[in-house]
Amino acid sequence: MILSRHNKTVKDIRRLRRSKGDLALLEGPHLVGEALAAGLGLETVLATPGFLATPEGAALARRLPVAPLDVAPELLSDLAHADSS
Repeated sequence: MILSRHNKTVKDIRRLRRSKGDLALLEGPHLVGEALAAGLGLETVLATPGFLATPEGAALARRLPVAPLDVAPELLSDLAHADSS
């Protein structure tokens, strides 16, 4: 589980948020599900263990092309811009 703000993946996401390039950050299960339905490739997915333990989280995780990385809820909240990530 990712617990540190100094984790490389967390740092990469912060850097991506500030950059203007070909990659985008998606926040929330709805947008991730829409991206999957549209056939978009996902490189990294962060999720809290609590979300992954829900029926919605487990169903979404099964559809992902990559295994989701567990992240502490407070750390994910710090990374998110949306009201409910």
